[in-house]
Amino acid sequence: MAPCLLCRGFKKRFGINNASKWQGFLNSLWTSIVRNKKHEMALDYLKEWGDSFWQETDYRVKEVTNKLERDLEGAIDETIPGLSLNFSAARRLSQEQKEEVVNRAQQVVNKVQIKELSAIMDFLDEVLLSDRKKKYYITIDRLDDDWVEDRLRFRLIRALIETGLDFTKITNVKVIIAIRRDLLDRVYRFTRDTGFQEEKFRTSSIDLIWSKEKLTEVLDARINALVRRQYTKQVVTHKDLLRPVVVGKKRTVPAVEYLLERTLLRPRDVISFFNECIVQSDGKTVIDNHALFQAEGNYSRDRFRALVDEWYGVYPNLGITAQILRKKNPNFRVKEISAQEITDFCLEAVTSQDPVDGSDINEMIMVAEDALKPEDYRRNLMLMLYKVGLIGLRPTDGMPISWSHISSSGVSGAEIDEETRVYIHPTFHRHFGVSENKAGS
Repeated sequence: MAPCLLCRGFKKRFGINNASKWQGFLNSLWTSIVRNKKHEMALDYLKEWGDSFWQETDYRVKEVTNKLERDLEGAIDETIPGLSLNFSAARRLSQEQKEEVVNRAQQVVNKVQIKELSAIMDFLDEVLLSDRKKKYYITIDRLDDDWVEDRLRFRLIRALIETGLDFTKITNVKVIIAIRRDLLDRVYRFTRDTGFQEEKFRTSSIDLIWSKEKLTEVLDARINALVRRQYTKQVVTHKDLLRPVVVGKKRTVPAVEYLLERTLLRPRDVISFFNECIVQSDGKTVIDNHALFQAEGNYSRDRFRALVDEWYGVYPNLGITAQILRKKNPNFRVKEISAQEITDFCLEAVTSQDPVDGSDINEMIMVAEDALKPEDYRRNLMLMLYKVGLIGLRPTDGMPISWSHISSSGVSGAEIDEETRVYIHPTFHRHFGVSENKAGS
């Protein structure tokens, strides 16, 4: 991960975009700086990766992997001559030999991770980026893309996070890694090992939460850009296009308030809803209530499908398990989903649906086979639906509703009992056929 971050920084800072410029950069460094042993180690590292340093990330990752593999083979050959790095060879090793191989492999990895990286960091701080008045930011996104097998991806992301923390040694460089909370939770879960301290990572991270005011600004900026480009040079906002929404028989609310309540407070949700409103208002100068309600139905179904895709790696059967909310009241107490309803629901899901192997469907199978109490599964199910954002929870009357996408503390499984009140998020009311006229207290 260090070469990838370094490459991005070097290319931006020194305008390196081909092998010729890279070689010239190295030559100028070699002749201009006052070298010491630590600087020479860093320069040797840069020269070693000179042929691939300016290449694209996937090329450099292959180069690093190949070198690491060669170093591992050399170290292991010293321990057990003739041993190949493959599964069949490993099966023939004794436990003592396996421990020795792991020990030598760890030494090789530590050498790459600690010595060379430390030298590079010092070189950057003391020589290349010594002007403290200049600030540099390296931003990394799209880690949730399907770019490698999950288990390897989780370890690579953890290595990336650890490398980003190492960059804090350089005071005028900031590495910013954007990552979804569910993906980060999986990284911690599947890479946890002896000595792992999650709080070390948590203290270096912040939750990005959009306020309704900021989301309204995003919406207005989009509206203004769309309308000015085609129709007028005057400033146009949501107030010019959206009409107040009549809810029920008597209550009227501002349209932007109605729209934002049906999002998980993310720009993509707001934009998706508004785009659908435009589609339903084709040929009209304003978005009336009829068009907004038509748009809401399509938007609600699309958002649910997007949520299922987003959480597939953790809950591959969310599309099935979430159906427990269908035709429910907007809010209800946990006990209103009876043990018999849970049992019937699980039995139908595992026999008539097409589930994917995963922990979520395994619990439903356990309920169907009387290996798990319906009440225990119900609590686990409510916690899962809360975590993904489908529902909010009020563990005790008088407390505020907790939503996972805006609550810093959250709700634990121990806080959920029969009297806990469940609130289906308005984003998904239309998808689940929830009638807002039947809301409880």
